[in-house]
Amino acid sequence: MRPRLLTVCVFVLSILLVPLGVAGPATAATAQIAKARVVVSPLPGRIVRSHLVTVRVSAGSHPAAIRARLNGVAIGDQFGERRRGLRSMSASASDGLRRGRNVLRVTTRRLDGRTRTTTVRFTVRTARPLVGAGQNRRVAVGARINLAGIVRQAGLRGARRSAAWKLRSAPRRSSRARAAATTPPPAVTGPAGPPAAIASPAGTTARFTPTTPGTYTLAFTSGSGQDATTDRVTLTAVPRQQLVPIDTRPADTRLPKIKIGETTYDPVPTSVTGPVTLVVVLDRKTLAGPDGRSSPAVTWYGRGQRAQLTAYLKSLSSNDLVVTSVGVGGNGFDPHDSTPLAPIGVATSNAQHVFFSAIGVSGWSPGEADEIGGDPIGLEGYLMSDEYGKYGFTPSDRHVFSVPPAPAAPACAPASCDPSNGFLVDFYDRYTNARLNGGFYDTNGRTLSAAQQTAEALRMANDLQFLGPDTVVKIQAVTNQAEGEPGTRAPVGPITGDAMAQLAAQVADSGGTLDAFNRAAVATGAPAAGGQGYVLLGWKGAGQGHGIEAASGLDGAPVATTISGVLRPDRQSKLRPTAGGAAENALTERFMQAPSQDWQCGPGVSCKDAPRVLAAMSYIGTTLIPALGPDPRALYGIAIFSSADLTATGNELRNEQKFKVPSGLPFAQADFDAAVDQLLTENGWMQNLTAYLQDLTSPFRPTSGNYLDIKTTADTVFKETRAEPSGEVTAHWLEFTKIMLGLAGHLTAGATSVVAELIDLGQWIAGAEKDGSPTYDELSIRADELSQTVAKQGAQVDTEVNVVMRNVIFSDPAKLAYWGKWANCVRTVPGCPPGLSSQVATEQASTKRNFSLGVQSLAYQELLPLGYNTYRLNREITSGLHANKNQHHGPWPAEPRPNVKDYICVDDFGSSSEVRSFERFPANATATLVGGVDPSLLGSPGGGWYYDVYAIGLPLGGKIIGHATPPDQPILKKMFGSVDPDKPEDGGLGISPAAFMSDAPPRFWPDKERSPLECFWGA
Repeated sequence: MRPRLLTVCVFVLSILLVPLGVAGPATAATAQIAKARVVVSPLPGRIVRSHLVTVRVSAGSHPAAIRARLNGVAIGDQFGERRRGLRSMSASASDGLRRGRNVLRVTTRRLDGRTRTTTVRFTVRTARPLVGAGQNRRVAVGARINLAGIVRQAGLRGARRSAAWKLRSAPRRSSRARAAATTPPPAVTGPAGPPAAIASPAGTTARFTPTTPGTYTLAFTSGSGQDATTDRVTLTAVPRQQLVPIDTRPADTRLPKIKIGETTYDPVPTSVTGPVTLVVVLDRKTLAGPDGRSSPAVTWYGRGQRAQLTAYLKSLSSNDLVVTSVGVGGNGFDPHDSTPLAPIGVATSNAQHVFFSAIGVSGWSPGEADEIGGDPIGLEGYLMSDEYGKYGFTPSDRHVFSVPPAPAAPACAPASCDPSNGFLVDFYDRYTNARLNGGFYDTNGRTLSAAQQTAEALRMANDLQFLGPDTVVKIQAVTNQAEGEPGTRAPVGPITGDAMAQLAAQVADSGGTLDAFNRAAVATGAPAAGGQGYVLLGWKGAGQGHGIEAASGLDGAPVATTISGVLRPDRQSKLRPTAGGAAENALTERFMQAPSQDWQCGPGVSCKDAPRVLAAMSYIGTTLIPALGPDPRALYGIAIFSSADLTATGNELRNEQKFKVPSGLPFAQADFDAAVDQLLTENGWMQNLTAYLQDLTSPFRPTSGNYLDIKTTADTVFKETRAEPSGEVTAHWLEFTKIMLGLAGHLTAGATSVVAELIDLGQWIAGAEKDGSPTYDELSIRADELSQTVAKQGAQVDTEVNVVMRNVIFSDPAKLAYWGKWANCVRTVPGCPPGLSSQVATEQASTKRNFSLGVQSLAYQELLPLGYNTYRLNREITSGLHANKNQHHGPWPAEPRPNVKDYICVDDFGSSSEVRSFERFPANATATLVGGVDPSLLGSPGGGWYYDVYAIGLPLGGKIIGHATPPDQPILKKMFGSVDPDKPEDGGLGISPAAFMSDAPPRFWPDKERSPLECFWGA
């Protein structure tokens, strides 16, 4: 029988497995059939006269798309990649095929959770025996594999047939790729030993050990000559560790080198001068060489070979992973021309850098590759297999940051107070986070005049303005409190309005917001804030609101300002901040540590020092529990064990605790007992971690029916808008930006971060060119795409955590011991990590609630603009009766703020008719933000505040003068109302009106360019 653990698998590795006997590409007619059927072949009632049956299923490409059983045997992970809507496999006796009646039951699942199930019955009638070589599967390089063939001769006459195994194909030994390489390059797992061969090939059982990464095809044959019946099995050999280290600049040399796994590729002769590009090409599924070679293709291109390099990269397949490193002397490429690395998805030439590295795939769009330029850094991290079984780059570079609440400053007499009151600013390298420079800007120093404080503000604005692109910026307000003062001094003194505008603009460009910075800069700080009334971590060019910002006490924020999280590189290796707690970041740091290979053979006993215990483990997996195989640990990161599999294996191991070791074996009873105890311990760890991760990700799994009711939200928005058809209506949008969830994203950011990332990166444009409201069909289509995308992200969280993350932990002895021991630990137990405590796993209801609220929030923020515009009521007027009005409303006292009811509109021909277009607007349909402040005017009769005023309303349509129409209260209360923690379905979504309206594309009232209507602020 086949080893059960290798065949009863979760279906997330399906596209890794090469199908047996798959027919050619599906025809257009077959693809049409696929739309109406789950199972395209075999047809119901079909009579099959072969020992193999091709099964074709209409299904998606995601890992969990197919669940299938043939006569009770799981075959869902045997289907190949999707082609024209179909996925195929060839079923043999190893897949449950039998003579006579066969029952095939297939369930396909869409990303939104909806499923289709079909049961097909067919009959097998053949004079030949049914033969099976086993199911296709992933294996680890260097691990011995037990092969077990199946021959079913029931009902056939004649003597029992002979059986034998044969290696039909293996990774080819690489030849020299170009003259510069003197010897074939080794594989990423190191120099290969003798070519792989089958041990004891005669008979139904045999042993096989893959010696290098790649694809191996083995044939099992029953009989001989014309009576021979053969089945094939494909073994996909991958590195044993699921994190394969990579460094594109492993040494501080001018000649490029690339280190992957255990091998450093260094083929460039030392005599070469000038720019040179080293290229290493690997198969994305195995990290073997391309085109079936056993080792990567390693080439290099020198000066004058730009065209050849580009042509070579274009000739590669999308199944190839390309790693490049540029080095030696001077600029590598012409900065005024496109980079020759563009074919693999490189976005920039980085010609200003002597050294440059990139990892991509031929055919990728610009920006999809990972890249970095600069000396002495390269791309450093891991190649890791994703949920589709394809390797990609994951950077290991992470920088945890934390700005804690400042301690309360003691009061002091004016004469003894530190005169420094302003902003402490630090600048960090965009790639390495190394501090570049910075300093203190005394924008409200007690000993400085207003003119000197203005000069300090202009100096800070100037330094921010002329930073290098993407430089990381940290800004902290630092002030103190003198004796008799009600609180700490404001960070900014009575500087000029122009200086303040320049400073605020540069802070907003670094990721802050004008509203928060302007308000915090001139406010007396509460004593509890300790002088730290404002904190920002962003980067040069981030744009308003994209950094991590905290302002003391503003809009319900805590008085004591604090931010924390991690800086992680983006695709261009530029560091970007992500919020997160210290405990969760500590877990991710441990997850990203370099892989360990020191397996234990007992408490504190390394297997390197216990060969007899290792021999006992091999005996257990070979003789007693064949499902474990000769090297049980080789399966941990390769085979995906279900909870039932792990439980069953644990029970079998407990049964073997009674086994008495006979004489003649290369180990004693004590060694055997130690082996069983250690395997049981590791089995328990895997069960514990599996349960923990499944609990943690359960809120993200698609449910039956409409996924998270996004379409219901769309219906609500459409019904409330009641838009009138008006001529040609245009609604179009950009595709969602591809979103890659970070490793352990569920730990580092939380459920709602997934949704926040969709809002940030999924840039859609609706009605960008022509005014009008969408039809219901357009709104429904958009809702469907949004639903599909959110469902995909939920499924990706579930898969990446339960497959990718679990594989990494299972394959690493140190990580398995840590997570296996502490997952679901009791929070009060000493040493229990907060991110792994049982409390986390039991907070599923809270997580599901937050995720659901986040998705609803996303739906409203994406769908509401299809029916309503956000208007800015501070339009700059350059002609007509009311020329020279300011774009911002002001100057104005701090309170009360401008009221939209005082926004008056008249026509430009001098009509005395006035309309207060927004007098019927409720407060929650408007937002008034501080667009600027003039500290030198504060306290004067006119005030020094300048406001940006926003309102959400229906498009003006064909009317010239009229009242604007706000959304109905149910929508406004749902969007902007506070969340009810006890009954979240009855409360609001907690969306910030200020953030929602200020982020919307700017429109002005009226929104007709040629309208004679002009508006101004009245009293």
